[in-house]
Amino acid sequence: MIENNHRYVALDVFRGLAIGLMILVNTPGDWGSVYSPLLHSEWEGLTPTDLVFPFFLYIVGASIFFAFREQGFLMSKPTMTKVLRRFLILFALGLALNCYNAYLLNQPNVRVMGVLQRISICYLLGTILIFLCKTRALYAICILALIGYNLLFVLFGGDEPYSLDRNILALVDSFFLGEERMWKINGTSFEPEGLLSSIPATVTLIFGFESARRLSSYSEPCKALYRLMVWGGCAYPLGIILLSICR
Repeated sequence: MIENNHRYVALDVFRGLAIGLMILVNTPGDWGSVYSPLLHSEWEGLTPTDLVFPFFLYIVGASIFFAFREQGFLMSKPTMTKVLRRFLILFALGLALNCYNAYLLNQPNVRVMGVLQRISICYLLGTILIFLCKTRALYAICILALIGYNLLFVLFGGDEPYSLDRNILALVDSFFLGEERMWKINGTSFEPEGLLSSIPATVTLIFGFESARRLSSYSEPCKALYRLMVWGGCAYPLGIILLSICR
């Protein structure tokens, strides 16, 4: 990773590409004839569009490393004040946007969750874990969180644990948020930025933090790039396997 005036060019380039892809998928022109990879999968599956939000969470995680590196990732009153302030501002901005959209569309109910709200929750949870846990403990928590998250579907999902309307995510979100304040998918209430689903999203953020921490420890960019490619090459087939299991 090339450092330039205390900024990392690779991270800035990645952020720019993610923003470019976000603009492309949010403004495709004619919504009636959109190239299929520029649409979210309705429920099962994965498209390039589905990667935009995880990219941003990954970037937020990497940014946490650079933001708190000088403080040694120690929990203190000044650092937690900064974290809580950012959490509240992001969540409030997301909720304000939802209120504005509801006003424009003349909708009686305002959606509680959203992209900025999810980012704020993951930022708060991820930063607290980073401050409290050593590296090995952080890895163990991430692994256990992903395993436990998938077990929730199996244990509380009945005969169709991964169905759109009967999975544990929808049940929890409808109980705490209310179906009238959730997103609609083909007439079914479901929250894509829900409460329980913030668990794997927080793990994605921590992956971004760990990537930045490890890559910054290498003085040679080629060696750092090689390591990143190895990690990605190992994680990709594992993700495909997990995706196939959950379908």
